[in-house]
Amino acid sequence: MYAGKEVVTGIYISSKVVMELMELYLDFGRCLYSNNWYTSVTLAEKLLERNIHPIGTPGVNRKRNLPDVTNN
Repeated sequence: MYAGKEVVTGIYISSKVVMELMELYLDFGRCLYSNNWYTSVTLAEKLLERNIHPIGTPGVNRKRNLPDVTNN
C-alpha cells in the first residue's frame, strides 16, 4: 500500500495507515513487525501507548527519528 508523503494533523500517512490497520488489535498486547518505511520513534510511542510492541529497523533518513536511534 503506497502511503505517500502527506502529513495529516501532525501524523505521517505511514503512521496513520499502520494505526488504522491495527485498530482491531490495539490494547491486546500484540507485536507488530514492520520494515523501515513504517518504523519511526513517533509511531512506536503511539503503539506502545496502546499496548502494541513495535519491532523494526528505523529508517536513517526519517526526519522525526532521533539521531541517537539512527546513528551506527
